[in-house]
Amino acid sequence: MDTFQCEPFGTVTIRRRHDARSIRIRIKTDGLLVSADYYTSDKQILKLIEQNREAILKEQQSLKSKKKLINEDFRLRNRYFSLSIRRDDAIKRLLFTIKAESSVMPYKFTMRCNSKADLTDEETQEHMLNAINKLIRNVANEPLRERTMQLAKEFGFEVKILDENKIQDLGMNLLYNVGKASVNKPKLIVMRYFGDSSSDEKIGLVGKGLTYDTGGLCLKPADSMLTMKDDMTGGATVIGTMCAVAKNKIKRNVIAVVPACENSINGNSYRPGDIIKSMNGKSVEIINTDAEGRLVLCDALTYVKRFDPEIVIDIATLTGACVIALGAYNAGLMTEDKVLADALLNAANETQDKAWQLPIGEEYNEQLKSNFADLANIGGRWGGASNGGAFLSYFTKDYRWAHLDIAGVAWKEGAEKGATGRPVQLLMQYLLNQVKK
Repeated sequence: MDTFQCEPFGTVTIRRRHDARSIRIRIKTDGLLVSADYYTSDKQILKLIEQNREAILKEQQSLKSKKKLINEDFRLRNRYFSLSIRRDDAIKRLLFTIKAESSVMPYKFTMRCNSKADLTDEETQEHMLNAINKLIRNVANEPLRERTMQLAKEFGFEVKILDENKIQDLGMNLLYNVGKASVNKPKLIVMRYFGDSSSDEKIGLVGKGLTYDTGGLCLKPADSMLTMKDDMTGGATVIGTMCAVAKNKIKRNVIAVVPACENSINGNSYRPGDIIKSMNGKSVEIINTDAEGRLVLCDALTYVKRFDPEIVIDIATLTGACVIALGAYNAGLMTEDKVLADALLNAANETQDKAWQLPIGEEYNEQLKSNFADLANIGGRWGGASNGGAFLSYFTKDYRWAHLDIAGVAWKEGAEKGATGRPVQLLMQYLLNQVKK
């Protein structure tokens, strides 16, 4: 959100709406408010300006009847108010012009709706994010390994892909076991972007990349399986964020890891009751094979430690419980780091890519106890979203960490069925805010 003091009008506020395609302009003068939404399509802009002109003039007439003053020189009864928006192709920015006309003289104020960092992108941040969101929706429907390599070359970040043999050599047994039943063997996608050579600080992003999830031997119902290609939208979000970071040359060092596999079924599938040793040495009892996301994530969260990140944020369609709790509106944020939580929630509020903090702590850890292993992969029936976050917390002791459960916000049903691109805007705003510090 950007706020300006604009004489003679008072306070002007511009806020990007949650759909990233519209912009709300609010003009507050002498305690009264004029508010309108405008869209970035040129034809829509002109149409909406005409549609709203009468309402704006009526508001100004209302002000006039109350004999309010904009400033000491001119009374509102001599003034008409209009808004216009145009695209300046020379500087590739959207310009908002606020103009007052009177019989005495015109006042004109122009402000450029630039992003909050010095982006080098040819497009506005709005258009860039729309493009990234579209890219994520496409990635959700394409082979992940090949597409990531193409995007790395196109946008300018490093990528390395580890195959199932390397995964086994590293001791990533949970990732391997989840994916071993599929003909498409598990992979670990590792991306790196170094935008600040003067700093050793790194931010890690880890995204769940279940390219298809049958539920394993704990098989999902048919209607639940229909949209299970969306189970890799956490990974797609991380890949899209890396594209945005690299394209805009953000001055931060970012490491991104996506554990990619399919949770399929054959005679070699991992089973309820199995005890599997994770990459960090903790043993896990498999209670339910459909709680596989946390298994692949915990090995990836251990792997990212080798890059010595200061902060790691994981993004995953982890639990149906989060959807029940927060619906399709808010991602579930879990962390015991208050500073990190506040930074992510601020980014969510700035972009309207909403998130809500859910609890994790010792009481949830109690539910993960196993008689046969260090941990069970699920707790009880209640508090499922927090149980999932608590499980991941066992593998994140070496850095500051936050978990975003995007199960409710990553995918739309109905006529608009497909990936939403969330929470790329949240993550990008968080990274941009870190640049400012």
